[in-house]
Amino acid sequence: MNTRVTAQTLAADAAEFLRFKRALGMGYRRAEFVLNSFVRFVREHWREQPAPLDEAVTRWAARLGGRKAITVGNEFGVVRQLCLFRRRRDPASFVPEHAVAPVKESVFLPYIFTRQEVMNLLEAAAKHKGRFIWGVMLHALILVLYCTGMRLGETHAVSGFKRMAYLAAGIPWIASTANIAESPAQRNATNVAGASTARAVWSLSVNR
Repeated sequence: MNTRVTAQTLAADAAEFLRFKRALGMGYRRAEFVLNSFVRFVREHWREQPAPLDEAVTRWAARLGGRKAITVGNEFGVVRQLCLFRRRRDPASFVPEHAVAPVKESVFLPYIFTRQEVMNLLEAAAKHKGRFIWGVMLHALILVLYCTGMRLGETHAVSGFKRMAYLAAGIPWIASTANIAESPAQRNATNVAGASTARAVWSLSVNR
């Protein structure tokens, strides 16, 4: 399958693809960065001449050495989705095989806390004294993390945590159902509280 495409056409296809995904409610912000990288790579190597899509995808996926397979696989997946999207207009358009960027098994081995270690963490958290997060807040946060499986960064999206962060920084909290953007002071309060929480949780975990 010999599909040839220019960088200009790829850029237009990528923009249409992003509009399609976002119409489905997907943010696709990271994917936009990946697609821009791919289009830029094609433009740098083939200028505005038609590029063989199979060669462009393969060379782009292997452009940087030493990267983790999961990273390459995630980026490749976005470009492959673009190629599949192009088949809506051209059913014979090239779509790369997954073998171009195989995702290898992760060697990461998570550590699972025992019940007693969790109890020790909660006890130490309740005694924590910090400027932006108090013992009762840290205790509640760790309890939520343990019971729900949420990541630490995901708690920033929880309105209750933001409310605690604002109050801890002395910034008034105004409850509203409207989609109002945070002020710089509010964003800073959340970020500072989040950083303080991360440091506190790390300190508790290494000293459990």
